[in-house]
Amino acid sequence: MQAYMKSALPYHSVPTPLLREVCKATFVDLRFATAAHWQEQVLALWRAARFREERYAALDLSRGYR
Repeated sequence: MQAYMKSALPYHSVPTPLLREVCKATFVDLRFATAAHWQEQVLALWRAARFREERYAALDLSRGYR
């Protein structure tokens, strides 16, 4: 899959529906005091990612801000 996606990051090979389910369950109770704090956390997750799925989790978190 890594060669197909042309990604420098390795994959855990977690199926997308399962990854989204895990992210939803993990992020459901997260609250951020400010939009800046939310942005900090999304960027920290993105930048520290060692696997592609961690970047996908950062994207999920970025979509779920309330």
